[in-house]
Amino acid sequence: MKTLMKTFFALGVVLLLFSCQDNFTDTNNTPVNGIENREGGGEQKYSAFDTPYSKTQARALFSQALATAIGQNPAVKDYIVAKAAEEFAGDTEILYAMVKDDEIEGGSFGQILQEAAMSSEMQVTDDFFTNTVVASDPYLTVYVDERYYDNPDLVNRPVTVAYQTAELDDSETPFYNGFTQDGVPVEVVDYTEEEMLIGIKEHENIILVETTTWKTANAFFLFDIMGILCPGLQAWIAGLQFEIFIQGKTYKIVQLIMAQTLYNQLCLDSDGDGIIDVNDDCPTQPGPASNNGCPVVVDPPCTAPNCDRTNNPGKKDRVHNFKFVSCAAYKSTSGLFEGNREMRASFAFATASSPIVIHKDGSYSKGSLRSANWLGKCKSTKWVNAGWETLDWDYCTHGEEAKVIWIERDAGDIATVKLSFKFKIAGVVDTGINVDIPIKDNDDLLGESLLQYCDPATGGQSNYNTGSITFNYGL
Repeated sequence: MKTLMKTFFALGVVLLLFSCQDNFTDTNNTPVNGIENREGGGEQKYSAFDTPYSKTQARALFSQALATAIGQNPAVKDYIVAKAAEEFAGDTEILYAMVKDDEIEGGSFGQILQEAAMSSEMQVTDDFFTNTVVASDPYLTVYVDERYYDNPDLVNRPVTVAYQTAELDDSETPFYNGFTQDGVPVEVVDYTEEEMLIGIKEHENIILVETTTWKTANAFFLFDIMGILCPGLQAWIAGLQFEIFIQGKTYKIVQLIMAQTLYNQLCLDSDGDGIIDVNDDCPTQPGPASNNGCPVVVDPPCTAPNCDRTNNPGKKDRVHNFKFVSCAAYKSTSGLFEGNREMRASFAFATASSPIVIHKDGSYSKGSLRSANWLGKCKSTKWVNAGWETLDWDYCTHGEEAKVIWIERDAGDIATVKLSFKFKIAGVVDTGINVDIPIKDNDDLLGESLLQYCDPATGGQSNYNTGSITFNYGL
């Protein structure tokens, strides 16, 4: 009954979030770069807000206007380079919704783009760059690759602005459409020494929430990060303070790391026993509320094997460090306009009653993960520190084996991948895990590893290899 009530509540929240439509309007029905708009049909992706422009159309128009504006006003490029260097949300990127009203030499960012569009006779409405483009693609982001900060001379090259479509991920994209600062359409396949390449893409590390309707620009706020809303999170949402980022609308920007922290504080129930971790004396071992969330000792007692992990009770395991096994493995996760690598390791343990799944996330720059030449080509991969703590692995509670799946996270729609294996609990009971791990459909799967309780856990710990990732795990 508890699960059923949660499901009904989640469905109610979704209906609330997506039944309210903002009054963004645009009367221009002209196709962009051959892409039909909403009235024209097609398989384009649209935001949750009511606008005839698809996300890809918005990016095409934005790219052309930005390239033209940079050609007309060098201060625009200077602003972009400096603003991206602030690394909002961890990457050298600029969320346009936050900066469209920023003053640059010659006017606000939005006004300068509007004037550039009009001078190029682009068919856009008078408020396209101050309103409609944000409604069409709320996470529209200007990306500057880190190579331009490592090699400032490249910043002085002529600019090309290219965009990533919303419909195809990097593995399906043979080239990126773009525009030179003279307004000439071009196809881009790589970075070159002859030009400075600026990318237009979707921001992956923030969530945009419209606080008057609680509608999000996409659905992963509810399901990918928060899961089904718990009472504590409901109370937090009800108390959000308004922050005005888009003229005439009240929005709240929540970074993913903040969203995850809120979930951990208000909702996380690691052992699935119905008692949130902050109120659970044994947050990684399921037990009844009558025993403060701790398991009741089984009879007869389990005897753990004699290995170095057994001799260090009360100390939690962790991923100490990791690396990509090769440049080929690293490049399998890399796109032209991707920023940092958003890495996740999802660990599945078991108890007699239910599995425990622990997600660990981190953001790592390209430079921290690989050595490269001056144009950014990968020459070798590097170890990076993670320090991701999992749990105090108890043989009698969690069994003799665990499994981990590695993922490089990208923007996309909600999906799942199944993690399954067989093992023994207390060295006697044969059982197994078959659990769905939440992912997004553009995430890169980087392989799995099976962890053994009695693998070396102290001193040098144990190294595991998923085929794409090598990592060091233990106490």
